[in-house]
Amino acid sequence: MSSLHSPLTYAMIAAVGNALLAFGVKETTNTINPFIYIVFVTIFCTIFSFAASLFIENPEYLLSFKKSYVWASISGLGMAIAWLGVTILYMNFGASYYTLYAVLSILTTSIIVGIIIFRESLNLWHILASIAALAAIFLFHLGSRAGR
Repeated sequence: MSSLHSPLTYAMIAAVGNALLAFGVKETTNTINPFIYIVFVTIFCTIFSFAASLFIENPEYLLSFKKSYVWASISGLGMAIAWLGVTILYMNFGASYYTLYAVLSILTTSIIVGIIIFRESLNLWHILASIAALAAIFLFHLGSRAGR
């Protein structure tokens, strides 16, 4: 498998994007309306995503919309909820609390979406990784209490 198609490559791309999101949120002030901030972020995200879509040879915009509008609306709701939570988390507690969000996101997505909804397989390593994720939440909690 080429490195271009490696899951690690795509995860790193997503991680860099997430870091940019965290940086932007943290640089905002607590006085702004988090919903309006999300609207602004969404506008810029839409512009950048549309620009990227222009590089696809045959983008089939209408067909893509017809086949995915229900799932896109569900994803859009999820993104709005996630962005609201992340925005408020970062504004009030800082980017270092991303650890808490990231681990909870991993667990909820892996367990609820992956295992329960899509019935994806789970092996011993996945179980051990989930236990380690729970331990990370506990350790983060202890660290947060110790810092007070």
